[in-house]
Amino acid sequence: MHSAQDAAGDGFGFTWPAEFPVVRIDQVLFRGVEPGSASVLPANGSDHLPVTAGISW
Repeated sequence: MHSAQDAAGDGFGFTWPAEFPVVRIDQVLFRGVEPGSASVLPANGSDHLPVTAGISW
């Protein structure tokens, strides 16, 4: 498994704590696909920031 943030992300990808993220503990992992993008989304009420990734076959 590989991290989409490492392969195609922009920035550090820190996700916790949401108020002032300093650690990347939330991941989108992949194998057998190609990541095109990865990013951290704005806070949504959780103590973690959400993550997203675009992939292709």
